[in-house]
Amino acid sequence: MRPVRRTILLLACCVASWTASSCLPAGEHGSALGDEHADLAPDGGAPADAPTDDDAGPRTDDEPPDAGAPEQGVTCTGDHTVSGCAPDGEGDLRCSLAHGGRTREYLLHVPPMLEGPMPVVFAFHGLRTTAGLQRWISNMNDAADAHGYVVVYPEGIGTSALDQSFNAGLCCGVAQASAVDDVGFTLAILEVLRAPLCVDARRVFATGLSNGGHMAYRLACERADVFAAIAPVAGLVTVASCTPARPVAVLHFHGTEDRIVGYSTGIDGITGAVDTVERWAERDGCASTPAAVHENGEASCVAYPDCQGGASVELCTIEGGGHTWPGGEELTVLGHTTQDLDATERISQFFAAHPMP
Repeated sequence: MRPVRRTILLLACCVASWTASSCLPAGEHGSALGDEHADLAPDGGAPADAPTDDDAGPRTDDEPPDAGAPEQGVTCTGDHTVSGCAPDGEGDLRCSLAHGGRTREYLLHVPPMLEGPMPVVFAFHGLRTTAGLQRWISNMNDAADAHGYVVVYPEGIGTSALDQSFNAGLCCGVAQASAVDDVGFTLAILEVLRAPLCVDARRVFATGLSNGGHMAYRLACERADVFAAIAPVAGLVTVASCTPARPVAVLHFHGTEDRIVGYSTGIDGITGAVDTVERWAERDGCASTPAAVHENGEASCVAYPDCQGGASVELCTIEGGGHTWPGGEELTVLGHTTQDLDATERISQFFAAHPMP
């Protein structure tokens, strides 16, 4: 069996398993959301020797004060030479940077012949998965080449590649238990990319699956000054308080048969997809009654009209869909993956229509 395929199957096993006993060492980690989120490790706490992250407190020297915000002093070199990067063997770059006392990594895809200013999409993986798996599931590189944007696939942290997570507030895994500053990590990546890729500060976006979708919501809640729009897949708002600085456009995808982040039930006191999107529409000052904007087989999308600040809030529901990426690669252990809607293509179009006002 090819190494990449074997890794994908192992990661799928870990995500789908309630205990992951066949994939991970005993004593792995859960989150403040409890063990009914099957993306999360079951025992609810980090090991005694898990590293802590000082970045949860005051800003450190390796976190630029306003990373990601438009800055007049930034010189755009446009030479595409990003520090700390090397070829990953799959056609992209594997990059690293120091942040919060750790060496953090991410995959970087830069479309050929793309000239600045460049839009950037951050695509976050789910718990117990990797940047490489997120790239494979979403097929986002192909869309990036077609539409002309850079993709960043951040790596979470964990005791192994099969135990990675992001701190999305009340979730997930080692990252949440150790109060890792993943918002700061994301902004630090953006700062590294800004000059060599001539990043367009009005077109920075976030998407992700599950824990990665939660992370996208956190960025919209806390850094609406940086992220123009987000597109969570099977994600929820998992921060205690969400007060975006401005209306942020949201495109949310969710399957009705998601057994991990329930479409109706949500996770551990956090309500499901419909309530999440309704509340976001309220934040954006949209009209309260959504209108149908897309129907095809198992997939239907509704949008809340008349949002403030040029924002748009949409919910795409996949009837019978599992904890999966619509139109993406299939991982049957996570439920049904519809091919009636291409989430990556719809995300690409949505982001193109919603730059920063």
